[in-house]
Amino acid sequence: YVTFDAIDIEDAASNTNGTMQMEYAFAIVKASVTDGSQHVTITNCVLTLNKQNPGAAAIYQNNHTTSSTADLVITNATGASSHNSFSNTYFGIYVAGASNDTAYYDHNVDISGNSISNWAGGPGTTYGIYTVYQDFFRIANNTLNGVTNHTGIIYGIYASTATNASYEVTENTVTIASNSLTGTLYGIYITSGASGTANIATIANNAVTGCSIPNATSGGFYGVYHSSSEYTLNMHGNSVTNNAVGGGAGAKA
Repeated sequence: YVTFDAIDIEDAASNTNGTMQMEYAFAIVKASVTDGSQHVTITNCVLTLNKQNPGAAAIYQNNHTTSSTADLVITNATGASSHNSFSNTYFGIYVAGASNDTAYYDHNVDISGNSISNWAGGPGTTYGIYTVYQDFFRIANNTLNGVTNHTGIIYGIYASTATNASYEVTENTVTIASNSLTGTLYGIYITSGASGTANIATIANNAVTGCSIPNATSGGFYGVYHSSSEYTLNMHGNSVTNNAVGGGAGAKA
């Protein structure tokens, strides 16, 4: 039950290498396998890190302690980092729960109303918003605009592995441009909800528009990519418009 409201954080321009640069503006981790961080709200913050640092994330939530990045084996629901909310925040968001048991996924994490721009700029894979091992999560009303001079794979929004998870990915706008990219760009990529037996998923009213990868020679462009098997899927009102794909890359939606 901690709220961070209107706290702006900026990495100093004098931090010129990975040793000096900030990894995270906010990091939400765990005390133990039975003590996660719950009911944390981060709102109205401007978070500016150095996009040349591949290990940087403005908001980072993960399944480990402060002293080690080793993945925890959660043994109780109290060990999940659930009911957290990130809104009206600037820059990239990374959220990962426990993988050992679906009962101990993070629950009710809300990523909404954020503006994420000008991130990434190297050869690795990059994400504007990334989630994994989450259930009953929401990614909504976010604006992602940026990524220049990045050569690696680009994901605007990536909702990754979460068996039988319920979720909402709605009302997001993704605009990504890279003159350097030669591989694949994914506007919205969703694999959450696989092996659904009772879950409900909604992917609605998202817009992937104005994306540009004019020099792409391989890979492709995917506006909205969904590959899962939910029990109930509501997918409607999404648009993929005015995107430019060059070279030998294919375009798919």
